[in-house]
Amino acid sequence: MKIFNVIILMCFILLISSCIEDNKKSISKSAGELVFEEYNCNACHTIGKGRLIGPDLKGVTKERKTSWLKSWIRNSKELIDSGDPDAIRLYNDYNQSPMPPYDLTDIEMAKLLEYLSEK
Repeated sequence: MKIFNVIILMCFILLISSCIEDNKKSISKSAGELVFEEYNCNACHTIGKGRLIGPDLKGVTKERKTSWLKSWIRNSKELIDSGDPDAIRLYNDYNQSPMPPYDLTDIEMAKLLEYLSEK
């Protein structure tokens, strides 16, 4: 009976420590990083690890104006169709695959751009 109680206690401790570790991971992520993950940006982009389907986003907020980034994220095809030369070049550089449109709230967009600016 003692061995059974010890096993149950060990399982309980492992379960609790696992939950605590999961909470630490969530707490340590910024709101912008959570937006990046929620919208699956990492399916096409890395930050400092090279090109994937889309460009590496390291330093993107230094290279582009905030207004341009917002337009691109919200609807890249619209920006391309407007004749924007940077949008057209990016579109052509990445096999003429427009980035899907994303309907981020203003707060989500601000947090995402803040996160990218830290990279």
